[in-house]
Amino acid sequence: MNCFTHRDSPALGVCKGCGKAVCVQCARERRLAITCSPACEEFSEAVNVMNERAMHIYGVGQNKAKGLPTNTVVPGILGLGFIGWAIYDHFWLKSIVAPFFLTMGLVFLFGAWYGWRKYRQHGLNCVSPLTDAHHSDRLAP
Repeated sequence: MNCFTHRDSPALGVCKGCGKAVCVQCARERRLAITCSPACEEFSEAVNVMNERAMHIYGVGQNKAKGLPTNTVVPGILGLGFIGWAIYDHFWLKSIVAPFFLTMGLVFLFGAWYGWRKYRQHGLNCVSPLTDAHHSDRLAP
């Protein structure tokens, strides 16, 4: 295989951005990639960032997060809040809406439990930055 630009030069590799064959003169070696132009360098870096985030999400290599998944934290907090309000409403306010708040709290807690179960079943690593301070910097764009 020969270089796309210099037809008589043997190719060193393939550009990660556009897939064209590149020779020693055209090759721009960057982090984890060979590229042929600044535009392909930018694309290659975006692909590298995307791959690192995917490795974090799926828990590949050193990117395992410790914490609760986001789909568990938010419904859990809402469920506990509704249950707390139901208790407050029942004992101190004495209104008739306490069963509604209790029901909503139980529904949200069930949703949190179901989300956690699915999270464990699929082995995903989507954690809330609130519960995973060590890796929260990696989640920022």
